[in-house]
Amino acid sequence: MLAEQLAMLAGLGAVLYCGSTFLLWIMLWRPAGRETEIQKILGKALSKVRPA
Repeated sequence: MLAEQLAMLAGLGAVLYCGSTFLLWIMLWRPAGRETEIQKILGKALSKVRPA
């Protein structure tokens, strides 16, 4: 049970960290950097998955 709680808290921490980093990136008017590259890569991958 303790291991499940640890895994849940670690996952929650990762989600909160990524979410807050993304929110700050948006609030700073999307400066060029790794986030911009990730957004481009995800946009290309999603465009291939979505039906036209």
